Amino acid sequence: MHVYKIALNFLHADSSLVLIKDDKIIFAIEEERLQRIKHFSGFPVLSFKYVFKKFNISLQDISEIYVNFDHKYNLIYRIFFLFKSFYKVNFLKKINLLLKKKNLLKIIEYNLGSNFKGKIIFQSHHLSHAGSAILCSNFKSGLCLTFDASGDFSTTEIYKFNDGEITFLGKVLYPHSLGILYQAITQYLGFKNYGDEYKVMGLSAYGKGTYVNQIKQLIIFNETTGKFKLNLKYFIHQNINFTNYSLGIPVFENLYDYKLDELLGGARFGNEKINQRHKDIAKSLQIVFEETLFKILNFWNKQYNYENLCIAGGCALNSLANGKIIKNSKFKNIYIPINPSDGGGAIGSFYTKISKNFNMESVFLGTEYSNKEIKKIITENSNNFKKNKITSNYFDQVNDLVDFTANEIVKSKVIGWFQGKMEFGARALGNRSILANPLNPDMKKIINRKIKFREKFRPFAPSILENHLQEFFITNEIKKIPYMNLILNIKNKYKKLIPSVVHHDNTCRVQTVNIKENYRYFKLIESFYKKTGVPILLNTSLNVNEPICESPQDAINCFLKTDMDILILNNHVLKKNS
Repeated sequence: MHVYKIALNFLHADSSLVLIKDDKIIFAIEEERLQRIKHFSGFPVLSFKYVFKKFNISLQDISEIYVNFDHKYNLIYRIFFLFKSFYKVNFLKKINLLLKKKNLLKIIEYNLGSNFKGKIIFQSHHLSHAGSAILCSNFKSGLCLTFDASGDFSTTEIYKFNDGEITFLGKVLYPHSLGILYQAITQYLGFKNYGDEYKVMGLSAYGKGTYVNQIKQLIIFNETTGKFKLNLKYFIHQNINFTNYSLGIPVFENLYDYKLDELLGGARFGNEKINQRHKDIAKSLQIVFEETLFKILNFWNKQYNYENLCIAGGCALNSLANGKIIKNSKFKNIYIPINPSDGGGAIGSFYTKISKNFNMESVFLGTEYSNKEIKKIITENSNNFKKNKITSNYFDQVNDLVDFTANEIVKSKVIGWFQGKMEFGARALGNRSILANPLNPDMKKIINRKIKFREKFRPFAPSILENHLQEFFITNEIKKIPYMNLILNIKNKYKKLIPSVVHHDNTCRVQTVNIKENYRYFKLIESFYKKTGVPILLNTSLNVNEPICESPQDAINCFLKTDMDILILNNHVLKKNS
């Protein structure tokens, strides 16, 4: 009889569910893909229902449910902070959130309409982050840094690990947080939605570090302890209930104090045009963030002298900083998990049951649809296709499909590429992607005009055949980047060759692809390589201002409301005709 377990991220942004069968991960998804609400933070009820139907199991087949929080962790610090801030924060709301986490059994039974007879196991937030990285890294030993806005009242934690044993070394407590520093300045620059920090990273490429000294006044690093503190006179998050999850969407009030205007010259509001000052603030923030990160890493590396480093937590999505770690530290190897933010923490919440590393055979752990299911959905949309002059075709052979697709990309057509199982995490890695020709210098403008409708300063990513990585990029001995979580500098001689995937500062957020991890995507890039001599495709996510497409119908909706030229759904091809 098989043993099933479930691991959850819940009551944080990016609710997720991981299904474990006989101690092996067989399915993982973020609830936003099914709810169609970005960063959904409510109970992952649709993920449960999908899993029960797909794997023909019920709640009674689940022996244990793991969650990546522990209401008892840092409890003394939490209580002291709440009483100290009694007149500043909504005390009852804070207590209610703790009680809600404690009463998870009632929430599960209410949402699923069934009694749960198994165990619920709580794992502290940052240890869950650490587990998600360490267990999937295949490193025997090393250090692990976890850092984010806040989780279980910690914002940064450091661990060492050896032969499956994880040892806590130190932590920074709320309200002092690198994640909140970055988020507050992101808001200050006019990007108010949860998760907009990546926009500031993109904007920083156009700036100069003219505000570094001012940003340094916001954070104080202690060289003796390896810890940091925020200068709280510039922040207000410690005085408010800064997160609201009540509607399943993380909503944040401004986290900065008006005193920041005196330091940086005034916040950007509404649709105010981005100017050079805004770009310089973004660049200065990135510089200070990186310097603080490197100081933390070098402090702990000096104590333990490990070669291997794992990092996780929301701040580990800062791929710009990630790409500079090896150059700015003594670590030789770095591992960042497929989903380092809260959604991926669900994997790490399961760590107590594992004495050795997971073998992450695939990051494609989500939903999938057969060609038969896709044909049915295409038939249901046939009237709409006829009205929009869209023709449908089918390829029996994968080689014929990739040859056709590569030819269309060479012609600078914009392709929706929907294949196999969906990726787990924030990145489109070749199964729910929009693909295009990186050689065309106008391709970035074309995609933004036809599909994405997003800010001009945001870059697109290159997917490259793994064995060509060191040929095109300055890698610092990095051999693969399968999860698109490191930014590298491109070699000078290739900058003008693939202009649509090279950012303003000559960097690229690179994804490497090999034949074992993604056969179809590898064959497509290989086909493009044979036709052009360039082993690279432009890759961006298959969506428009919504979560990445989960189903064929999601992809068709995206295809219909944009000027995408072709949509490929497994072996089915939809093509617009003028």
